[in-house]
Amino acid sequence: MKRIYVIEYDKQVASFLVETLKESGYQPFLANDYDKILAEFTAYEPHLVLIAVGTPAFDGLYWSREIRAIGNCPILLMPDSSYKMSQVIALENGADGYFSKPLKAIPLQTKIERTLKRVYAGDKGSALKLRPMEIEYRGEKQSLTRKEYFLMKAFMERPSQLLTRQYLLQLLTNNIGELDDNTLSVNITRLRRKLSQIGLENAIQTVRGKGYKFFSK
Repeated sequence: MKRIYVIEYDKQVASFLVETLKESGYQPFLANDYDKILAEFTAYEPHLVLIAVGTPAFDGLYWSREIRAIGNCPILLMPDSSYKMSQVIALENGADGYFSKPLKAIPLQTKIERTLKRVYAGDKGSALKLRPMEIEYRGEKQSLTRKEYFLMKAFMERPSQLLTRQYLLQLLTNNIGELDDNTLSVNITRLRRKLSQIGLENAIQTVRGKGYKFFSK
């Protein structure tokens, strides 16, 4: 059973999270002492952390960075609806992603499930792990740029599926900013090189005239 550490200052939201996680088959642990976040994180050894963001009285981005400095488990941020969050901001602060409040059970469950599946793929025989700005395969690691991270995340979430150039270009544009077709080609080439350096040669295959497929070992 996967353990999830919940850092949420709003008691009503915290209660919703705990109940939803239990119903989903997870073991939630709610932060008890905001002065001892790192101690609780270390003691609990969670598989994933949920952190609230967006109130002047609580800096969730700070705790995301602090937790990332001592642990590799995935982190998902939960910004208030008024908070201007983006995937880039999440990555820059050590998190794997985010979903905005108000929270809804099904999207929450889906986001958590996909994140855990991607990060802990090794639990089912694969040794490939993707973390913020880093990829690891059988103990070998390579740092990733933002563009490479978003591409790798898309490939790992849809293994063996055709991802069109248009889809990948739109994905990068939404997360990074306006890009051209040549930029996509350059980043695919760089990502292939990095995968090869950690033992994943030919993992990204070109489907001529259409796009790419990713095959993990």
